[in-house]
Amino acid sequence: FDFVGPLLEAASEAARSAEDTSVQFFEEIGEAMKAGREIVYVSMGTVVTGNHEEYGWNGCSGSVLTGKQICQAVYGAVFKELGDGDGVDGMDG
Repeated sequence: FDFVGPLLEAASEAARSAEDTSVQFFEEIGEAMKAGREIVYVSMGTVVTGNHEEYGWNGCSGSVLTGKQICQAVYGAVFKELGDGDGVDGMDG
């Protein structure tokens, strides 16, 4: 494992507004935990979801899959395994 430093771009207006909504998001997580609900956290990091030409959302990094396709496959597998949040399998939307 090599630490390459922060790979985030400078904060944008969208990032700042997302920061505001994250407070509500974490409050909802806290309420779910208090209610005894299980929480699954899946993160693809900042590289594969970023805009780097070779490694980011549209990059392939020598592979046949883009970052977007990798994320879609991972999240698809998680939803297939755990449910899709439609209230089935004890999950709410």
